[in-house]
Amino acid sequence: MKALGLTLLALSAAAGWSPFGAGVTLPVQQQRFQALAATDGVFVAAVFARQHNSEFVAVGDASLRQKDTRPWLPVGRIVAPSAASVTAAIETQRPLLVTAAKAGHKKLRVLRDFSLAWGGADELEAEPRLGSFRCPACGAQNDASADDCSNCGTPRGDAPRGSLSLALRTSKLEVEQCGFEPAPG
Repeated sequence: MKALGLTLLALSAAAGWSPFGAGVTLPVQQQRFQALAATDGVFVAAVFARQHNSEFVAVGDASLRQKDTRPWLPVGRIVAPSAASVTAAIETQRPLLVTAAKAGHKKLRVLRDFSLAWGGADELEAEPRLGSFRCPACGAQNDASADDCSNCGTPRGDAPRGSLSLALRTSKLEVEQCGFEPAPG
């Protein structure tokens, strides 16, 4: 079924049509991924998806994260100019990532929306956990690797450790600055 979804994306691109806008077709983004990933100074990240839990995302409660045992499902890899721009690259390619996630994972097909997260490129083979945290003092969302809030400097505290950072909706990059490669499967 994943092959069928990706084939439909490729056929629509071959016909010159993309539901995602100019330059955001799977074949184009795979070519961009290969070209950009081969250059120095870029950041390659693994992208994961799972059913959206609006209460968790809105509140950022560490106790909900510890109880949430739903797995993060691999979507593929994305390349961005830097680690700081991964979330913007994900936002740029969100429609393509959602389509690839649904094509690759039966349990995501019926969902209108789901959460996306990212980690190091080698995470595709692991069973990653969410490690980003919301600051208890100012409410800013922080990446998994942060020990202190990037906004106000408050220590991480007892927020669970993990390797994935939640991809929040943010401003986009120019589509030419990023690329996507679906997870094998």
